[in-house]
Amino acid sequence: MFAFGFRLSLKMRGADRLVLSPRVLFRAAFALTLVITIFALTYGVFFEGERSILIGANAVPFLFVLSSAFGLLYNDCWIFDRKKGSYESRLGLLFLYKSRRGELSNLAGVRVEEFTKGRFEQAKERVAPPEEHPAAAGVSALRDEARGGNSPRRGLLQIARLLMEDAQGATLVLDTARGNRRMELQRTGLKIAEFCGVPFSVRD
Repeated sequence: MFAFGFRLSLKMRGADRLVLSPRVLFRAAFALTLVITIFALTYGVFFEGERSILIGANAVPFLFVLSSAFGLLYNDCWIFDRKKGSYESRLGLLFLYKSRRGELSNLAGVRVEEFTKGRFEQAKERVAPPEEHPAAAGVSALRDEARGGNSPRRGLLQIARLLMEDAQGATLVLDTARGNRRMELQRTGLKIAEFCGVPFSVRD
C-alpha cells in the first residue's frame, strides 16, 4: 500500500457486497499518462525517421511508461461479502496479487487511529458507549471530531490509519492517510463497521 498516494473509495456492489478500492479517477489519470508517454516515445520513429525508440533521450519517457503502467495495474482492494460471510484483501497487480481471506464473524471491530509521527505509542482509545447498533459506538467520536476535536500540532506530521481487528487480536491496515483526511477515514470506517455488524472506535 502507498500510504499517501492511492486514495481508496468505498462502494456498494449489490446489497451484500462492500468494496474498498482505488478511485476510478486515479486509474484514468495513469491511463492518460501512459498513452501520452507512449506517443512521446514513438513520435520520433513515426514522424521524424528515427530507427528505434532505444535512445538516450527516451530514458525519462521510459520511466514514465513503467510508473504509469504500474499505477494503472496496481490493486489495493478490500471486499466485504455478507452473503459469503467473509472479507478478502487483494494487494498487488490486477491479475497478479496476494490475497488474504477471513470470516466476518471473526471480526472484533473497526477503528481509526490518529497519531503524530514518532509518538505512535502514546495513542489512547476513545470509545463512545454503545447504542442501538454495535457500530454506533463511533458516532459520538465522529460528532466530537466535527466540532473541532484535538487540533494537530504545527510542524508535526499527523497520520491517520483505518484498521480492522479480528477476535485473535490481529490488526489489519485498510487505509493510511495524512491527518487532514481523518474525517474521511472515520466515515469510511463507520460504514464498514455498520456493514459488518461490529463496533467502531477512534484512537488519538
